[in-house]
Amino acid sequence: MKLVTSSNHRLNDPSMNPHLIFKSTRLFFAAAGAFLLLSCAFVSAAELPVLKPEQRAEILAKKGEEVRVKGKVARVSTTSSGSITFINFEGIEMGGFSGVVHREDVAEIERALGGALRDLLTGKEIVLKGRVTLYEGKPQIEVRSASQIEVEGKMTAPPSSDLPSITNTPALRALDGKSVTLEGFVKQAEASKGGGILLISFEGVSAGGFMAVVTSSHLPVVEDAVGGNLDAALPGRKVSISGPISLYGQVPQIEIKTGDQIKVIP
Repeated sequence: MKLVTSSNHRLNDPSMNPHLIFKSTRLFFAAAGAFLLLSCAFVSAAELPVLKPEQRAEILAKKGEEVRVKGKVARVSTTSSGSITFINFEGIEMGGFSGVVHREDVAEIERALGGALRDLLTGKEIVLKGRVTLYEGKPQIEVRSASQIEVEGKMTAPPSSDLPSITNTPALRALDGKSVTLEGFVKQAEASKGGGILLISFEGVSAGGFMAVVTSSHLPVVEDAVGGNLDAALPGRKVSISGPISLYGQVPQIEIKTGDQIKVIP
């Protein structure tokens, strides 16, 4: 009679099979990672802290984080080269907090807001939303879209109840140049053939219909706000997308440049 040792029992017992244990461990960590990813997405939708422009130390302490800064605009000025437009606040001296708009974004922001930044913002109470960055020790928020600017008493987009469905392509084409907020379930998030753009498509939208786009230069900050890779975090999730509508050919789209333009809806 052949004796069966305890080691043979361990090898024949499926629960003790090292290959199955390794596979189960991988599945466990994958599930944990997915849970953490979704948790981060929900946190990103939470209310951002509101600071005043004169709170320089507090703003500096938020370097790299998303905040809202509320204050009265003293002036809007542009460098002699025209490359940068500054949004300066009352009571803030040189080296203090400001909003910064790059030349390539000015026209789109002004079109979405409905006028020149100098005319619209000077003397107005506004809220700037975005990530705190430093330039030569000076705290600032880079404004890349109109959705980052809230002007007291002025709406930058019609109420969502007045907007067409994300599936209504003709109506969205008619909103070219207007800043809106749309909601829908993400079907897919994948890189373009050239690899420089991430395309976000939505359920129920036919070919040639609305898409959200993220260029490679803006992808890191958007993924940081969502909490991970967009192609993994977004499909199947309901999201809201904010920003001005533009047409690529006849395809209506919103270019996402900042984390506050996209929110995952629980």
